[in-house]
Amino acid sequence: MNPMDPLAELRDIVTPTPPSAWPWAPGWWILLILGLLLISTSIWWLWRWQRRSHPRRLALKQLDQLQQQVADPRTLRQLSQLLREVALQVHPWEQVACLNGRRWLEFLDQTGDTTQFTQGTGQILSEGPYRPPQEPLSPQLFVLCREWIQLQNTASQLQKPKKLTLLN
Repeated sequence: MNPMDPLAELRDIVTPTPPSAWPWAPGWWILLILGLLLISTSIWWLWRWQRRSHPRRLALKQLDQLQQQVADPRTLRQLSQLLREVALQVHPWEQVACLNGRRWLEFLDQTGDTTQFTQGTGQILSEGPYRPPQEPLSPQLFVLCREWIQLQNTASQLQKPKKLTLLN
């Protein structure tokens, strides 16, 4: 070796070991916790929404079945019962149970943001069950009832949802 040669004293470069993926840095732990919290909250919200909208979906299915039986004289009575069951699901029992006739139609108008129950095709709901069956029910009546059911928001109510008993 030449004592004057400075390159002779250089040693090989030692590369450090690559950083380990474990344990994670605190920022990754925070991100993981926030992600899990977001996913679990989303699942809980979806489950709650599904549970609370289930009676409305059942009522819409029942309405479809009633619409197929338009010529049956019992359809009007069953339609009125279906609307009352949905109303009892969404609104306090004391507010709905005592309503009949004109007051029932006014309640449907008020909660459905319409005037079609008291002034339009919905009038038949209060007088129809007591009249002899004449002609099949109007398709506009079923459209009106469908819109009313869809407007009833069970998720906004503080009360726990009750079971909806479907008509035979």
